Amino acid sequence: MATIEALAQQALADGSDFGLGDALFAGILVSINAAAIYYAARGKRWARGVLLAFTSLSVVVYLAIPSVFENDPWWATAIGVVATSMEVVALFWLFAGASAAWFSKNGQAQV
Repeated sequence: MATIEALAQQALADGSDFGLGDALFAGILVSINAAAIYYAARGKRWARGVLLAFTSLSVVVYLAIPSVFENDPWWATAIGVVATSMEVVALFWLFAGASAAWFSKNGQAQV
């Protein structure tokens, strides 16, 4: 908890406009993504769609609005690109081949 407080104080000291509302919004998005991963691992077909939507949005942001990342250090942008690329590969595996057959018509896993 002390680390979060230290980061918040540093952001305020740096003159960042990242506020509580932004942190709450980011927390909600991370929670939805985590829940989608959890439910996709348990065979819920709708969760694959949520993951596809989140990853598609990430790709669109990287390609359509590159100016969002111009103030970030190169390594932060590289980490984001690598993470998004890994998500794209994971989604390919999630929708193709044997994993697609793993999901049944009613959204339950066929184990």
